[in-house]
Amino acid sequence: MNQNWFYRGNALIHSLSEQETTSHSVAVWRIGQCGVFLKYNGKIILIDPVLEPIYGTDGVCRTHFEPPFSADANFSVDAVFCTHNHLDHFQPDTICKLAASHPNVKFFVPTGILDEIQECIASFADRVTGIRQGQQLELFQNISVTAVAVPHDVYRADANGNEKALGYVFYMGDITILHCGDAVATDRLVTDVCKAGPIHLAFLPINGRDWVRESRDIIGNMTPQEAALFAKEIDCTTVIPTHYDMMCGNEENPLLFAYYMEHTQPNRAWHILRNGEPYLYTY
Repeated sequence: MNQNWFYRGNALIHSLSEQETTSHSVAVWRIGQCGVFLKYNGKIILIDPVLEPIYGTDGVCRTHFEPPFSADANFSVDAVFCTHNHLDHFQPDTICKLAASHPNVKFFVPTGILDEIQECIASFADRVTGIRQGQQLELFQNISVTAVAVPHDVYRADANGNEKALGYVFYMGDITILHCGDAVATDRLVTDVCKAGPIHLAFLPINGRDWVRESRDIIGNMTPQEAALFAKEIDCTTVIPTHYDMMCGNEENPLLFAYYMEHTQPNRAWHILRNGEPYLYTY
């Protein structure tokens, strides 16, 4: 699955810089897998970035496409969130280069993975904040976040009960955005998200799961049909599918998600974004 970028390199950096928002709009760019830029009120938040190549133990690149630019490129970012400790969500090369080249950026990760990433973050640990399920943080003016535990593919916590995989609900003015990270759909997740909502824009993984991938220790997510049903259960206004395009051998066709959305809830909005494509959500 070769990926054609809408904007990439300097063109994407220019788009990030120049895109304006109002008090009732949030700008969005998807950059592959679960990677997302959010811009509101002049602040840019980056979630689950992969800005450096991912190689297997055999030295072969594991991704279908190159990152849009390197983590040490000259682009603006104010906060980085990672949902869990998998290479396509927390990639050490990306995180370390971001920390070195963007000295004012703050990083937020699940408290449950802090012990696992200590070596990676040692040189900038003072800029890394652990966040646990149910916790709410004020980030910037009119921007806050609540963490929600997510099952990937089951709930996993450390010895202190801190979940290792989180979704994030961002409150940007009057707009509420769910980034689910990696997750399967459960009643608990529906309940937790609805408590944090109402959700206006939701990013949901759709690559599914099967015994072939599980035999290779690839943990799965919602299927396209489950993601569509989950969107209905949380009653979000608009859905953008994620986690279907980057990693070789772990893909899905997003048009299947479109099919289920159109046939089960034709009045709910959805968008399939090309990587690097600017999208302005207005409420």
